[in-house]
Parts: sequence; structure tokens; C-alpha cells
Amino acid sequence: MAGPSSTFPSTPGHYVLSGPPPPGYPGGPMPSPPGYPMGMMPPGPPPSYYGPPPPPSPSASTRGVDRSALTYLLWASVIWLASGAASIVLLGATPAAYSVDTTKAGSTLVFGPLFYVVVIVSAALSVVTILLLRASFRELVPVDSRFSTPSTLALLLIVGVVVVLIGLVPLIAGAPTLSGCVVTSGNTTLPGNCSGLGDLIIGGLVILAGAILVLIGYIGCLIGVWRFGSRFQNSLFKVGAVLLLFPVLNVVAAILILIAAQSERTRVASLGTPAGPRF
Repeated sequence: MAGPSSTFPSTPGHYVLSGPPPPGYPGGPMPSPPGYPMGMMPPGPPPSYYGPPPPPSPSASTRGVDRSALTYLLWASVIWLASGAASIVLLGATPAAYSVDTTKAGSTLVFGPLFYVVVIVSAALSVVTILLLRASFRELVPVDSRFSTPSTLALLLIVGVVVVLIGLVPLIAGAPTLSGCVVTSGNTTLPGNCSGLGDLIIGGLVILAGAILVLIGYIGCLIGVWRFGSRFQNSLFKVGAVLLLFPVLNVVAAILILIAAQSERTRVASLGTPAGPRF
């Protein structure tokens, strides 16, 4: 059976077929884009058929941005540790923070100076931590769009913390005036002189609204920390993000994030640095 014959012209690089077209090309040779000879394809990399490109990762061109973001996250983890220590103090110093003065008429909640100190210090540390987290996310937004949503939700977390603090004002102001509301007898009805009940209701509703914002924003921050693990291929970030869901383990989580951030800062600093001579 005779097949197509080939000829080799004097011009190198051209291969000409004569005879019937090969199977699979009933109309002749494969068409080429406009402006190129028949059967020739334009130079360049072949098209990709393997789905979307991989997510961005640290490189020499993003070294400064990555180091800045990791520095913000490192300091956020340090303050996270301090905030966790303050929470432990609050739980362990209950008798010195507040007490209940019980009389025949009822009970009065009395807050000690340590209570106000711990609340103010914890709130200040929490706000600073959130600001540092948001700064770390915002640094990476221009080079990695995955951090855009965590950056926005971190701002929502700040708003939620402020709303909770506003709600604490009538709550703390109304709690000591509840003399007679918590009766010590078997009577379960509230007496008519429960003057602080309205403050408690208002403060509770405001705190509830703020708590919803805090929950949404906090989840956004955890997603941002998790995406640090995806960008830098370091599982310690992801483990720390999961442990931050549990209040008792937040100190361990902060330590893991601190170790990961410091390690990645050192690694990112070496990106693009020429290797030394080999012998």
C-alpha cells in the first residue's frame, strides 16, 4: 500500500508531504494561526490544560511584603500570649476580683479593683492584637487576594469588641445595684425594688449584638492565620488556628504561631540571595 512520500527541499527546517493527507486531517495539513506558514505554530510555551494556576507563594519579589506581614503576625502572637496570661489571672483571682455580699434582703455583687484592671488590660491587649493581625493581612492583599476577606473581617472584629465594651458599661453599673433582686428566701418572684434590672437588660442586648460581630470577625482572623499556613507551606500556622478555637489552648496556639512566624521570616529573608561558591 502506497503511503505519502516526502521530499526534502534545499531550505532547512521545512518538511513537505506529498500524496494524500494523513488520517485524521481530511482537509489537509493542520491550519496555522494567521501570519504563520502552513503547518507552523507560533513560538511560546504550550497551552496549559491542567486547570487554574497554583496560588501565589513567597518569592524574591515579594520578600519585603512577606517579612513585614510575618513581623506583624509575630508581634500579634506575643501579645496573644500576654492576653492569655491575663485571662488566666482573671480566672484564678475570682475572690479578689469580685464578691457577693449576702444579706437578709438579698445579695449585692461587689467588684474589686482587680476586676477593673484585668478587664481594661485584656480589652487593650485584644484590640492591639486585632490591629496587628489586620495589618499582617493587609500587607499580603496586594500580592495574595486570599487575605482580602480576613482583612475585612478583622475590622469587623474591632467593631464588635468596641460594642461589647460599650455594653459592659451599663452591665457593670447595674450589677451592684441589684440589692433585693437575688433573694435568699424560698420566694422566687422578683421584688419591686429591683432597680438595676433595666441596666442589665440593656447591657446584655448590646453585648449580644457585639458578641455576634466578634464571632464573625474572630472566625475571619482564624481563616487568615490558616491561610498563612497555606501561603508559606507551614502546618504550624494551621494547627495554631485550630487551637485558637479553644479558650484553654490559646496560649499553646500563640506559641506555635510565634515559632512559625519567626521560622518563616528567616526563610523568606534568604529568598533571592545568591548562593555561595561551590568547591
